[in-house]
Amino acid sequence: MKKNINYEYLKPKDCQTLDVFAKYLFNDAGGAEKSTFELIKKVLIKSNVSVVLNAVKNKGFGSKKTNIETLKSYGTINEFKVLWSFKNFPAWEYVFNRNTLIKKGASSKSNILWTYGLYAPAYSRKYDN
Repeated sequence: MKKNINYEYLKPKDCQTLDVFAKYLFNDAGGAEKSTFELIKKVLIKSNVSVVLNAVKNKGFGSKKTNIETLKSYGTINEFKVLWSFKNFPAWEYVFNRNTLIKKGASSKSNILWTYGLYAPAYSRKYDN
């Protein structure tokens, strides 16, 4: 049974910037990415916000990219590289890339941050906007 969801709690104040970050955000990797874009659509319909999409350049898992024009329809795109990518050792990958992610999150000029996944704690570590 599908219920209507109240999206009022997702409605940011007008003229704010929404920063969305995930490791696989630009990849057609799965349900979390699709759900995130659905939530962004709801926010864009209900309020006047600018959206900045942030993701890591990936070569391996989920390397099928979402259409660039589709991404641009949501907002500004910011894709960056990390130095290390380990298929079988995600904890080490996080440790080695942590400082890069902290710097990227700290340099954001947005008012609101949405993030999830392996890199979320590092990206949000010094995010104080």
